[in-house]
Amino acid sequence: MRILTFNIQGQENWDSLREISETISRSNADIVLLQEVMRLDRLTQADLINQELGYSWMTSSITRFYSSSKTGKKFFEGLAVLSRYPIVTCESLVLQPIEGDKHQRIVQFLQIDIAGKPVDIVNLHLSNRQAFAEQQFSEVQELVGDRHVILGGDFNMYDLQPLRALGAYTFSYDIEHYITNTDKNDGSVHALDHVLVPVGYSITSVVAIEQSV
Repeated sequence: MRILTFNIQGQENWDSLREISETISRSNADIVLLQEVMRLDRLTQADLINQELGYSWMTSSITRFYSSSKTGKKFFEGLAVLSRYPIVTCESLVLQPIEGDKHQRIVQFLQIDIAGKPVDIVNLHLSNRQAFAEQQFSEVQELVGDRHVILGGDFNMYDLQPLRALGAYTFSYDIEHYITNTDKNDGSVHALDHVLVPVGYSITSVVAIEQSV
């Protein structure tokens, strides 16, 4: 099973969406976890991307009403998943608001049927401040409980210790160091996008593709 997590950053023009579609196609991913997916009229960007790719299963969840700082355009934004395997269930849960954080965050809890075996996957996008992201991740851990769940998405953590502290999980960054973000202000590089798999699964390889994992 090949999993791709990709923050598409709400790209508004079709040329950018076509590049994203081509990147996903080259990855040959079985399951694609998307973040910052805009809803355009009655369709989401995931709908448009999948018109090109033809994944058999797709689900999307809107998390917030957002205003672009560049264009002033207002739109709805959220998470989406494309899958070659049947998506049996998808539950979207709203995380608790945090004082000082203007973003409303949700997580997608999915169960996917892979050759008759149920596989639980969480798609998430945490807030872009370490303290906020850590608090939200703690809440996600409480929601997961003792379930064996694959976690993937944009964790927005510069300090990765909270992810490494999950002793029962294998962490993609510890298999292969990669870069998924370059700070526009100081040029520093970071790994913000990850996949974590629980006991019973293993990660055989990790590849970073055009700022996605």
